Amino acid sequence: MLIDAIILAGGRSSRLGSRPKSEFTIDGMTLLESTVNAARVARRTVIVGPPSGRLDAAEILRTREDPPYSGPSAAIAAGVRTLTHASTTPSEFTLVLACDMPHVDLAVPSLLGAMSEHPSSDGAIAIDAEGRRQPLAALYGSDRLAAILLARLASDTLESLPVSTLIRDLALIPVDVPAGATSDVDTWDDATRLGAIAPEVESSPLNDFAPTISADREKMHHE
Repeated sequence: MLIDAIILAGGRSSRLGSRPKSEFTIDGMTLLESTVNAARVARRTVIVGPPSGRLDAAEILRTREDPPYSGPSAAIAAGVRTLTHASTTPSEFTLVLACDMPHVDLAVPSLLGAMSEHPSSDGAIAIDAEGRRQPLAALYGSDRLAAILLARLASDTLESLPVSTLIRDLALIPVDVPAGATSDVDTWDDATRLGAIAPEVESSPLNDFAPTISADREKMHHE
């Protein structure tokens, strides 16, 4: 089974104070690094998102959705384009993973097993403990994924398109994955629950003055 992988790492992280999810760490490893490890079954892996200083392996490709922050469907399209240009031999399947699931490695063997049992299907998609489909923890037939992206682009844009809408016509095998495999770091409560440590914020003159500015505003409010 020839597999390529797309890792999505370009979100705004607005509910985490814009600190990049990819750089949160658990046991000294960033979420992006752990997701790359989860995708080690792939021939080639492309990360869609801004540069990360801790990953420089030659076999890892880099790209960015256009425009930046235009959503996961646009990011998947950017990943597919990069993988297509990187090899003259197309993969059979494309593993798509979000970078904010610390334990997604637990889901990958189940997806591979389902695909081996049903090789003619359009792909396999993780189902979490609440019965929800997880399109960013899924294995897609590469030809089918490329076809739906082309069809969508022919009539509309991918910008801000939910991945669930993009893949709605695919016949995907639902795969129950281990509990917690698709739990994500989306909020500060999630980070606390999963033991994820936020990256440090670089100091700047504006940051240094922020407490003083806040105090002055509070004083003015009470005067």
